[in-house]
Amino acid sequence: MEKSRNATIDIFRVVGAILIIMIHTSSHNIVFYAVANTLGRYVVPIFMMITGYFYYHNKLSQKKKLLHSLLFLWIIWQVVYIPVGINNLMGKSFLVIVVRLIQGLVGASIFYNGSWYLIATVFGICFVDYLKDRWNKRILFIIGVFVWLADCLMTNYVGILPLDQSEIHTLELLNPHSSIFTGVLWIIIAYFISENIIFLKEKCTLGLFVISFVLLLIEYTGIQHFNIGSLNNDMYVMLPISATVLFVILLKSRYKVRPKISLMLRNMATLTFFVQFGVLAAFSKWNSVNSNPNYFFLVVVLTLLVSYAIIMLSKLRMFVFLKCLY
Repeated sequence: MEKSRNATIDIFRVVGAILIIMIHTSSHNIVFYAVANTLGRYVVPIFMMITGYFYYHNKLSQKKKLLHSLLFLWIIWQVVYIPVGINNLMGKSFLVIVVRLIQGLVGASIFYNGSWYLIATVFGICFVDYLKDRWNKRILFIIGVFVWLADCLMTNYVGILPLDQSEIHTLELLNPHSSIFTGVLWIIIAYFISENIIFLKEKCTLGLFVISFVLLLIEYTGIQHFNIGSLNNDMYVMLPISATVLFVILLKSRYKVRPKISLMLRNMATLTFFVQFGVLAAFSKWNSVNSNPNYFFLVVVLTLLVSYAIIMLSKLRMFVFLKCLY
């Protein structure tokens, strides 16, 4: 008899991947922009926390397999998007090309922006793994707080720093938030959740999440009103707290489905995350499409269709190699 599997996390992965598409397509829609930059900002942090949490609940052999899988996906999608990267580098100086390629090793790649999430997760896990048994856990906590506050200052609170517009623009181009720097914060949080999960499951309720989310909305409104944020508006003071509460609530949920459905959801989420960058690149030259109010829905539909097609084709012997994409 086929056992059921808790699908809450896998459903969140699919919804989260779609919210990431909204982040990348919402600049011409005020409602989508607000949703993307509030609810959407939970997604990548919780993706990292999911990986980190289950990493710390796995055996050593499974831990190594997970890290190898993340690194392989990071590499294979860089290869897939080489044409996009070449196009992005056309007309750039040699120095800019070198800087962008080096930046791609620790953050957003010239081939596709989402690459930073994978390398940041791997680095965060290696960083925490190395230090958690060598240093006092309070030191890890202090490092996490430092990264949290630094991320806030480099993104939504950059306007309070004594920087001129050219310096802010340089910071936005370097985008240290979308790098291995941020991975340290979310994996530290994942580690502490794994160490205190029983206590947190008792304390993290839906009501607490609603309160934390309302406070994040107030923070978002204030940042917009006083215009102190950066183009890279990823981090809020409330985000680590609210994202932790939401993640624990997801862990507490027990929505069951058959393992095959759960696996399909997980594979669709993985492919949706990666495929969107190809769809976005294909539309990047068409200004009339980019500014269309239905742009988000168009990208979502095409991304889901391509992702589903890859999964179905990979079941055929001739195209089994496509499984390496997810």
